[in-house]
Amino acid sequence: MKRLIILCVCLLMLAACAKEQPVQPVKPAAPVAAADSDVPPVSEQPPVTETKPTQLPSAVPQTAPPSNEMDAATQAALDKNFKPGVKMALSGSFFKMKIGERKVIGVALRALRPEPDTYQIRFDLRQAYDKSRSIITSDFAQVKPFFQANIEDDVNNGFATVALSPNGEKKYPLIIDIKPEFADGAKTQPGTYELNIKVFNKDKNVKLLDEYSVILLTILVEP
Repeated sequence: MKRLIILCVCLLMLAACAKEQPVQPVKPAAPVAAADSDVPPVSEQPPVTETKPTQLPSAVPQTAPPSNEMDAATQAALDKNFKPGVKMALSGSFFKMKIGERKVIGVALRALRPEPDTYQIRFDLRQAYDKSRSIITSDFAQVKPFFQANIEDDVNNGFATVALSPNGEKKYPLIIDIKPEFADGAKTQPGTYELNIKVFNKDKNVKLLDEYSVILLTILVEP
């Protein structure tokens, strides 16, 4: 009986202690860190802007230098006129040109003398006149700039000399460049310009002989 009383007293004391202990709230579990991975985290990419291709500046066209050679048509015309037995020929004897224009014609020379000789083509102005037939000039020095590209002998206003054997031939481009001004600075006048294209010959004693051949070249110069 005594033990039963003691047991009851103990149970009552345990119950009283349980009431006095406050209930501790349950804390939420901490988030579990993700395991390391070989895949890098995805970062926010900036917006892609459309880029236009860079346009390079267009190349400046290069102007080709003027040719000093005969074209195919000029060569054919020269060959047609340079018949067997002819001492000298031009690709044409009359040309229309404007002031400031440049043209390449052809001249051919054949040696018909029995011995090797030296030859030279020279320029000589017969006359230049306007529509009213008034003389513009008869001095080749005034129009020499028109033919300067051909002249290698300024004293005789001629091409370089060339040595030819009997029946030897030589063909040249003949450049005509109608300048805006005469040699003295005066403006080039439209009109008809008549030139003698002459060939001189030197024998083995270097003696200047008479004219070997001459051809008239006429140029109608227009404004």
